[in-house]
Amino acid sequence: MLVTGAGTIGCLTVMAARLAGAASITVSDILDRPLAKAREVGADVTLRADREGDKLAAPRYDVCYEVSGSFAALKSCVAAVKKGGVVVQAGTHCRTSRCRSW
Repeated sequence: MLVTGAGTIGCLTVMAARLAGAASITVSDILDRPLAKAREVGADVTLRADREGDKLAAPRYDVCYEVSGSFAALKSCVAAVKKGGVVVQAGTHCRTSRCRSW
């Protein structure tokens, strides 16, 4: 799975996914300190979205949680999720058929 945003909600999402048995968790953010915290709480891979955003371009995730509140991160989620995958966005701004808000 992919989590965009490594703040408080992103780290809680990582912990919940790990407890639920997620096989692999990737977290993206634009700051190093939140990414370090995401690694501490269980992320397998962390990416600086502003430097390594191209690594998110290939659709390879079954689930993407967009918790940063950024429209650019939402676009990355939609592009990174596999066909038939799900994008979950914190809030109600998602307008694509592949998104679910919570």
